[in-house]
This record gives sequence, structure tokens and C-alpha cells, in this order.
Amino acid sequence: MADYAPPTLADLWALVGRDLTDPSNKVFNTSQLTDYINGGIAELNRVRPLEATHTVTWDDENDQLPLEGIPLYSVFQVELRAAYGGANSIVPNIKGGQPTRDGWDFYNGTLFLGSQWFQRAVHSARDNGWTVEVWGYRSRDPLIADDDLAEFIDLTDEMFVRLYSRMEAYRSLNVDRSLFQQWQQQANNSDVSPTQLNGMLGTAESSFDRQQKRLFLPRRVPAY
Repeated sequence: MADYAPPTLADLWALVGRDLTDPSNKVFNTSQLTDYINGGIAELNRVRPLEATHTVTWDDENDQLPLEGIPLYSVFQVELRAAYGGANSIVPNIKGGQPTRDGWDFYNGTLFLGSQWFQRAVHSARDNGWTVEVWGYRSRDPLIADDDLAEFIDLTDEMFVRLYSRMEAYRSLNVDRSLFQQWQQQANNSDVSPTQLNGMLGTAESSFDRQQKRLFLPRRVPAY
């Protein structure tokens, strides 16, 4: 079985256009489709974020805390790792406690690491350096250029975004009479009435809601 190859933004324009029986993107221009697609990616990030690891490296005992600019939006585990085979330690998460004394906390891209853990790492790996491994979740980047590659894990991610895009496009047709009249001029759309379009929108919303529930990813709980 061939490995899944995620599409580019240009590929998604064609795929979503085909889903809307507008294969040449004559009714929905690429700017509109990009908005729908990125809206779907934003919803996918909420339902099924990407699990990721970020490594912070120290080579000097004078490095300061907290640790800013970590590209994750939530964290579930922090581990101190000494270089050259030293002992590793999982740092406990202190929710609503005193992270400066007891463990770690994470807020808005900043990891707060307790001073006891910091001093322990510096003492044990002063000469060799040490790292902090941070496990958490990150969002997929939006697609801007036509050759940007979607960060889809598999075909399920792709179909989720396509279902969302189709739903939003039908919603636009339902509220914009001029756009609907343009769409009716495309092949296979001429016999679709406003009432039928409203039914198509309801079907698209139901399909998306079902897929959203199936795709939901339970989050890992921080280690205490």
C-alpha cells in the first residue's frame, strides 16, 4: 500500500472545487477557497492537534528561567535529560501550585521550571550540558502559497478539511444570491433550487458534525 502524500494548497483548490462541482474554480476563486481551507485547518487543530516534541538545550549554568518561545500550545510532559548517559528525570506538573519550587507549569508558550529542578540539572550536568524535552501539542500552519504542503497525518485529515470547505461554500451560496446564480451556470448545477441548496447545506453540516466527533483526539494528561 502506497504511503499517504499530503496535498499542496493548489491541490486542495482542485479537490474542493471538484467537491463543489466547480472544477475550474470559476465561481469560487482561490482566495475564497483558501479561506475555507484554512478555516478547516483551524477546526482540525482544535479537534486533532499534532503531537510534538521540543528540545531546549543548556550549555551554561547561567541560563535564565522561564523558558520562552516554545512552539507548543499545550504541554503534557517535561523531562530533564543529562548529556552523555546521565540520569534522566520526569519533572512533575504543578497545576495551580508553586512551579518555581515544585515542578513545571506552561502558559502561552512559556515553560516555568521550578528552581529545585533547575539547580539539580545544573549540578549534575554542569560540564557536559543538559536538555529539557517538552512533549505537547502544536497547531498546523495555515496554507498561504499555492505550493505550501498541508500538514495532514492521513487521508482522514484531508477529508475533514474538504468537508468543512464544502459546508462553508454551501453556506456562502445560501446567503449570496449572486454567487448562487453563478454556481447554477456550472454543469450539473442548473436544476438546483434554493430549497434544494438549503437541503444540501444541511446534509453537509451533518456530515461534518459526524466526522468531527469521529476524529476527536483525547488529550494526554500531564504527568504529576
